Amino acid sequence: MRQGDFKILYYWDTKQVQLFDVAKDRTESKDLSAEQPDRVAAMLAVLKEHVRAGIGEQQVAALERGEKPTEGGGKRGQRGDTKAPRGEAQSPRGDQPAPR
Repeated sequence: MRQGDFKILYYWDTKQVQLFDVAKDRTESKDLSAEQPDRVAAMLAVLKEHVRAGIGEQQVAALERGEKPTEGGGKRGQRGDTKAPRGEAQSPRGDQPAPR
C-alpha cells in the first residue's frame, strides 16, 4: 500500500513488514521499517482496515493466525456480486455475460 512517497509491504504469514520511500529508493532496496516505527504502525493500521473492509473480520483473523482465507468467505456477495457464474465469461463492463 502507498501513502505519499511511502510504500508498506506486509506479509501475513510471517508478520514481516517492509517500508520504502519510493521517491528516494525506486528499487526498494532500503527497508525503513526499523527507522520509522510510527509510520509503520499508522500505515499498517490503514492497510489492515482496508483488507478487513474488503474480506471481512473472520478472514482477517484467519490471515493473522497464519491460515489461508476460506474460498468465497469475503464480503463481495454481501455487496451485490457482479461476477459471472463459474465457467461463464463476463463482459468487459461486468454487467452481463460476454457473447461466446
